[in-house]
Amino acid sequence: MALRLIFLLVISIISTAAVPFNSHNNSLRHIPPAVTGKTSSGSRCPYFPNQPNFYMTKQQTPLRVHITYKDVMQLYDSSHTAAWRKIQTARDGLGKDKKQTITIKEFCSFYGLDYTDTLIHLQLL
Repeated sequence: MALRLIFLLVISIISTAAVPFNSHNNSLRHIPPAVTGKTSSGSRCPYFPNQPNFYMTKQQTPLRVHITYKDVMQLYDSSHTAAWRKIQTARDGLGKDKKQTITIKEFCSFYGLDYTDTLIHLQLL
């Protein structure tokens, strides 16, 4: 009975909280404007990407250039051998030797994937 009361108390506190929490690690999803004191007009803060005046300050480059079989496994949700076969097919189609690596951009162009979406999915940006 006491555990049920504690559970209901915690649920009521969380539901009345003014700041939304992330369910994974109980951290803030975003900083609300009331906390920062900034309004939506004219704010150029990178922490508020939904604002109309948001811009990127510097161009982001990927952490690495070549693609691995683990990346292909993550992209296609496939096994090790299927991912390796996809890389081999792309390497043969591009006319590269066995020792040459395939870049992520070449792999995306060969299979018709969007380059930036692939980098974001692989968490390389």
